[in-house]
Amino acid sequence: MAQTVFVTGATGFIATYVIKLLLEQDYIVIGTVRTEEKGDKLLKLFDNKSFSYVIVPHLTDSKKDFDQILQSHPEIEIVLHTASPVFPKYYKDAEQDLILPAINGTKNVLESIAKYGSNVKRLVYTSSNAAVHSVNREGPNFVENEDSWNDVEWVQGESKDIDAGTGYRISKTFAEREVWKYSSNNPNVKVSVINPVFVFGPQLFDETVHELNYSSDLVGSLVTNGNGDDYKKFQGSFIDVRDVAKAHLFAFQHDNTINKRLILKERTFTEQTLLDIINAKFPQLAGKIPKGSPGSDKEPLSKRVVLDNTTTREILGFEFISLEQSIYDTIDQIIKVKGI
Repeated sequence: MAQTVFVTGATGFIATYVIKLLLEQDYIVIGTVRTEEKGDKLLKLFDNKSFSYVIVPHLTDSKKDFDQILQSHPEIEIVLHTASPVFPKYYKDAEQDLILPAINGTKNVLESIAKYGSNVKRLVYTSSNAAVHSVNREGPNFVENEDSWNDVEWVQGESKDIDAGTGYRISKTFAEREVWKYSSNNPNVKVSVINPVFVFGPQLFDETVHELNYSSDLVGSLVTNGNGDDYKKFQGSFIDVRDVAKAHLFAFQHDNTINKRLILKERTFTEQTLLDIINAKFPQLAGKIPKGSPGSDKEPLSKRVVLDNTTTREILGFEFISLEQSIYDTIDQIIKVKGI
């Protein structure tokens, strides 16, 4: 009999790929969405009778919703908690818009599992490298790995004027700590945590190219904002969304992931790295997009903290999609859909 998987945040960039893989492997999937409109759109896009949705309007006040879902669906055996805000488009207050939804949403789903999820055997939480990397550890002399934690501090109601970046780091760090606290108190549910870096890659559905998530929009902006020098300067580490989805399924299907953090990183980059790849692979865009200073990414990358995910790679045992392939697939889709 097919197992039932509960996926929170079903409309998310990562979650859509996770659901695709689950359906391909004949799981029954129940996903949360914020509105009926979003749920109906997903039903149409997936067009699979094994997928259904439930509505959870707000993560911060989601306890009753998660209670009802777990009570109504005792068949749920696997929970993938991917729902969490990432730099909301209408960001106003870091505590209200980022931190509390992430922490309370996580606490609420965990409490509901503990109370009503008697058949839940595995839990996979989508965290972030933001819960691993600390701004107090910058530079090549520092090495971070699966045992590293962000040492960011936060006391509810006492922090004012938190910027979005700090708010995100707080949200993922404190929410993940709730997961590990739950794990220590509920050994019957086997827990794994996914810590991806910047997640790039094409959208699963062409229809959503006009609604890019934060990471994808960074890439897309390089080819949609003209050929001037007014483009966002950014750097970090990369992983493709398809590998992130693959790791989610691997995490609950294998025992070597139990009580493990899986840092998903293929390589590092700057915006110049991406521009060099795009200009090389899409000569038809010459003169339409920026060139920057080709090859100038080497110096800033040499100054970055070392993120060592050797343990994760050994656990997963599969090769990650390259940055070059991921960027090609992403830009190729944007060109076709937007007619650039």
